[in-house]
Amino acid sequence: MDKIKIIKGAFRLLEVNNKVTLPTGSHIKVLVSCADTLHGPTVLPIGAKINVCLGRLTQESSPSDRKWVFYGQCVETNATNNGFMPIIIRSDDIDHLAAWLCNKLMK
Repeated sequence: MDKIKIIKGAFRLLEVNNKVTLPTGSHIKVLVSCADTLHGPTVLPIGAKINVCLGRLTQESSPSDRKWVFYGQCVETNATNNGFMPIIIRSDDIDHLAAWLCNKLMK
């Protein structure tokens, strides 16, 4: 993250520019791939660790039945600062998600 303000109460090394947002009340299938090196994003509170390999498509699925925010990090340390790459996954109502998406597309 470049030149981000440190906000009181925020998790300093776990903040990201773009959070992964999932709709509540549905079953989610996430497809991930990478373009550079092996990644292993891990979000411990939901028990998710995805091994993302170069040139491969990996999938993970999970039910999303309530609102939540979980923080995680990449656990692979095979590249410079790769082990410090944070991830935030949050769940929100489909109406809020649609409004957020429309706002992002308008920018």
